[in-house]
Amino acid sequence: MSKNAQEGNRLLSLGERVRENPHTILLSIPILGFAIIWLKLVRDREGQAAGYGHLGLTFKLLYKHHWKNKLLQTIAYDLFSKAVDLATGDGRPTIILKMAQISGEQGNWKKAKDEVARALLLAKQIGDDSQYAYLLAHLGRIKIMLDDMPGAKSDLENSLKNLTAITQKESTMRLQVWMSTPEMILSEWYLAASNLRADGHRKDQARTSIG
Repeated sequence: MSKNAQEGNRLLSLGERVRENPHTILLSIPILGFAIIWLKLVRDREGQAAGYGHLGLTFKLLYKHHWKNKLLQTIAYDLFSKAVDLATGDGRPTIILKMAQISGEQGNWKKAKDEVARALLLAKQIGDDSQYAYLLAHLGRIKIMLDDMPGAKSDLENSLKNLTAITQKESTMRLQVWMSTPEMILSEWYLAASNLRADGHRKDQARTSIG
């Protein structure tokens, strides 16, 4: 890595640290923006991708914790998209997942499903089994929102099974966090399934009383 590229990466690290503080998160925007310009000038494609990803996360966090303005979501989505276009590393599927999460937050679950399917295909091509299993859990959550309960349960159970097998061979903090995802979403599945059964029971009672 050239000295100029190292300077750009230092700016990215600074922007990331500034973003972690809610009181200084806005300052991360010019820092990360300048880092992207710098890395573009020194032709560091991966550095630019990281910069767009970090900046996208800034706008995603601003929407989540500060202002519920859909423009922030749109900006975050576009920045993540640029990051995916520039990146060549193994983190691309996770960036696409962030795009899918924004689509879901906007109520476009069909688009979110297509984006996670794209991320899954990419993870499979890369050969990253743990990332594939993690993404499968998120596909399960999307299927819950689309009322595909059998498909959701299948994806969630497969995700948990595969992540459990992987962590038995290699246990890292990231894998432990990832494994908690299908566990948590399975709880959501059982709650949603219970609500559907309750709704069905109420409808049956209503039909009986009418008859």
